[in-house]
Amino acid sequence: MATIYYSQSPKTYANVESEILICFSHGRINKRAKINIFQSSKYWNITEQRINIPKVRLLNNETKVLIDDVNANNER
Repeated sequence: MATIYYSQSPKTYANVESEILICFSHGRINKRAKINIFQSSKYWNITEQRINIPKVRLLNNETKVLIDDVNANNER
């Protein structure tokens, strides 16, 4: 049975970012390829083999204000 998994390259670029690699293995065949996606190692989740992007980076300013208001009301 073939297995496909993602890993983070041990090489870093500009001492911050690493490239994501896709790996394919089936029997004696083991291939790795670069996918040209660079990201900081603090966002890489090894167990889930994916990039975790904080929700704060995906939100616009209006949505951030609304979420902060809801969280403030829930804490009261």
